[in-house]
Amino acid sequence: MVKKEETKEVLNIEKDLEELISKLDDKETENIVKEFYKSVAKFNNYSFNNIWLLTTQAKQRGINLSYVASFKEWSQMEVMVNKGRKALNIFAPKQNYEIKRDEENKPILIDGKYQYVLDENNQKIKTSVSFLLVPVFDATQTNALETGKIKTLTYRNQDETISNEMLNDLYKEVQEKYNIKIEEKKLEPNLGGYYQKNKNLIVINNHNLKSTNSKVGTLFHELGHHLLHGQDNYKDIHLDTGQKEGERESVSYIISKFLDIEQKSELYLKSWDRNRVNMKEHLERIVKTSKEIFKTIDFKEIFEKEFKRQELAKVYLDTMIEDKSVSIKSEQTLSL
Repeated sequence: MVKKEETKEVLNIEKDLEELISKLDDKETENIVKEFYKSVAKFNNYSFNNIWLLTTQAKQRGINLSYVASFKEWSQMEVMVNKGRKALNIFAPKQNYEIKRDEENKPILIDGKYQYVLDENNQKIKTSVSFLLVPVFDATQTNALETGKIKTLTYRNQDETISNEMLNDLYKEVQEKYNIKIEEKKLEPNLGGYYQKNKNLIVINNHNLKSTNSKVGTLFHELGHHLLHGQDNYKDIHLDTGQKEGERESVSYIISKFLDIEQKSELYLKSWDRNRVNMKEHLERIVKTSKEIFKTIDFKEIFEKEFKRQELAKVYLDTMIEDKSVSIKSEQTLSL
């Protein structure tokens, strides 16, 4: 059972995709798709339709999405929604149950409430699930950031690359969780790496011009290669079609955004099918694969390790500065 409002929203999503298909050659189209990917990185536990709805609504209102919750959920966190802010709409599931009916097949109500059929365990019998539009508000539409109810943590400065230790943690996780071997090898500087299906191997270019950030991008591009198109018989990565390459690079872009890494990704949109159904299939495959990675890789533990390393480094640095300060004071005292 679908309400009219839902149908309207779903049709709007289909319309958006039709417009994108008609403008695959435009640079703005790639920007729109990348904005959607950024939302996938932030809301990787949401459905495709909800991520698309949040992205388009936020773009229309100039909202930089961060974290969304219902008015009730914000209230429970003792957070106030700023006056005059208009809610964003997403779909929420509603479980339906079998209703008792009379001889004329009319629902039985007592005191205005439906009566439900119960099973042998005295539980209501589930039937279908419908989806209703519900209002949510982004953290930027509340006082959550001002009051410190939600804090933005960063594990590195934006102008710095990720640490070698964190890169090795990512390598280890991918190797253990996907049973894939990862090797670093010096290749031509214009190459990122490659995936060999017959050896179940990901090779990352460790040329001295390659940063840890670029290695992360290659790692998840090649993992996307394995997860998306691993059934293919690959002999040379350059034999892949632009569509497949675009899907892998899209997965890499999403995971990189989650890790707060900006990649100069080529999404190969011009080679994508100019058909709405196929376009949505491309995007849904990309979202599904990204979610699989988010679910499998323990990013939380990796972040916690990096924060701990930073804390230890900060303590060490503070001690060094303090020792140096004492030394300077002593020298100044002697000179006097």
